[in-house]
Amino acid sequence: HLHFEIRDTKNENPLNPLLFGFDIKDDRKPAIFDVKIYPLEGGTINGKSDSYNMDMSGSDGVYKRAYDVPVKVKGKVGFAVNTVDYLNGAGNQCGIYTIEFFVDDKLKFKQKLDRLDFSDNRYINTHCDYLEYRLHKQSYHKSFVSENNKLTIYESIVDKGRVEFSDTLDHFCKYIIKDVYGNTSEVTFTVKSEGLSDIAYAGLTGDRVLDASSTNEIREDGFEVSMKKYSIYDDLKYEYRNENINNSLALLHHFHDDHIPVQEYFVMKIKTSNIPKGNESKSIVVEMNSKERIIAARGGEFKDGWVETEVRSFGNYTVKIDSVPPKVEPVNISEGKNMSSSSYIQFTMADNLSGIKDYNIYIDGKWYLAYYNTRKGTLTLPFDEYNVVSSGNHLLKVEVTDERNNTSTLSYNFTK
Repeated sequence: HLHFEIRDTKNENPLNPLLFGFDIKDDRKPAIFDVKIYPLEGGTINGKSDSYNMDMSGSDGVYKRAYDVPVKVKGKVGFAVNTVDYLNGAGNQCGIYTIEFFVDDKLKFKQKLDRLDFSDNRYINTHCDYLEYRLHKQSYHKSFVSENNKLTIYESIVDKGRVEFSDTLDHFCKYIIKDVYGNTSEVTFTVKSEGLSDIAYAGLTGDRVLDASSTNEIREDGFEVSMKKYSIYDDLKYEYRNENINNSLALLHHFHDDHIPVQEYFVMKIKTSNIPKGNESKSIVVEMNSKERIIAARGGEFKDGWVETEVRSFGNYTVKIDSVPPKVEPVNISEGKNMSSSSYIQFTMADNLSGIKDYNIYIDGKWYLAYYNTRKGTLTLPFDEYNVVSSGNHLLKVEVTDERNNTSTLSYNFTK
């Protein structure tokens, strides 16, 4: 498929293409589904330290809370709006151009999407409600920013978007959402302040605290992590435990929660035991789900009884051995087959753990250009102007190697 982009020639940043006067019909106003409130730094919502969703009702740009009963907030809180846009004649969801958040008619937060910066794109993980998007594909835009958030889409932020009241009054809140063409939607609601938090927030304390603005070194039993500064978005208290697991060469290490996003790769080391002699180079770190099934191989290098790798997510990790070569099967070639009427030679290939690293096809000892379709798992050698094969008898050899250097080789005589 084709991507259409307009970029700033000074820095290659992609620009919002809808700002360039294309003849696109759009009179649809952004849709607003709900607003979410988050307790911050010891704050509470309706007496609890859990986030709270306010369902909104309305249409044609005018929305309000379905039940007009003020939500009670105490201490610091943050807000997010679940909103998307649509174009005329299209069913797909589009992004929002501007979001403004007002408290008692004073602008608290504004974001504007004129351009992106590829180097900062991953910070979208902290701009959005990561868990809501990952589990439910809902587009919550937070109106408060994390300690580590380098996105440049914010035009105005007061107190990092955090809201705190010292009184016990009702406060009127409003979002104004616009698309590029000026179509506008508003949602209004009221919160009731219960004053400042009873306890002054002193930050996270105690063991197993990760500081977003500092390097972090973790030393657990048979498990070590080294994180550079700003690898995470906010300070957090991490959870850790380990357990024995069948058919593994290390403990299963449960490192916090994979629903919490991470910005930068960090070094992870896992201590191994009972690796069969000669199989050290076949050891590999794997990530597992809650049912102890492998999600993905995460690479690694064996040294002095440990396997060291780099990962970019919390989760469950252990060490396995990959000594099984990739599985390669022919699709349209067999021994002695006449391939004169074929325009290509094709194989399927798959690996059981570490993944395909390298593949080569040779005809009569000469290397030929082949194409690997990772989605379909096919390796195709086309007979075209780049792969000219003369008439007559030939010997084809295909070699496929995985990330642990296990190799499968197949050979076929064929006629062209």
